[in-house]
Amino acid sequence: DLPARSGMGSSSCFSVGLIKAINALKGKKITNIELAKKAIFFEQKFMKETVGSQDQVSASIGGFNKIIFKKNKISIKNIKNTKNIKKLEKNLLLIYTGINRTADKIASTYASKLTSSKKEYITKICEHVTEGEKLLHTGKIDEFGKLLNNAWYLKKKLSSSISNSKIDQLYNIALSHGALGGKLLGAGGGGFLLLYMPTKFRKKFFMNNKKPINIPFNFT
Repeated sequence: DLPARSGMGSSSCFSVGLIKAINALKGKKITNIELAKKAIFFEQKFMKETVGSQDQVSASIGGFNKIIFKKNKISIKNIKNTKNIKKLEKNLLLIYTGINRTADKIASTYASKLTSSKKEYITKICEHVTEGEKLLHTGKIDEFGKLLNNAWYLKKKLSSSISNSKIDQLYNIALSHGALGGKLLGAGGGGFLLLYMPTKFRKKFFMNNKKPINIPFNFT
């Protein structure tokens, strides 16, 4: 129901669905993790696209997870703190920027030539995962919003293609209306902006900004 090329993992969802359908047609049973690996192989090796591996895993496994990638292994840790996840969900807004882009092209601007500084930024972003998990367990949900803000500024340092003046303007307007943080989903360059904005600030934000399209969602 959402537009393609918008950072919501639609390409990987299609790959996962297609591979599972073909296996079902042949009467073959396939585990969820094997399904994810086949989708990753299809996109990265067969299609030769510059894409990550998290979308295929999310589409195959489902749920709210910490995904750990090693050279030859993918581990899934389900985050089961339902109360705090619901708190987080309540404070998140999904805003459509109206900009379509191709993830492969955006990702290739920084993934093809990883300088030492870019590797450092990526390492710091990865460290946010551990920090974010701790915040979800301790219930410091507002701090999670601030963590999104830190991750977004680090991500923008990877490539000038990740953001643009329109996206930066929308993000800054959100911050001035009570948002604590946020980030573009996917590779960047357009698509959907996930904002951490407590509910008490939203009415004023939407009154002063008629254009943003808010997409309601729930975690599974």
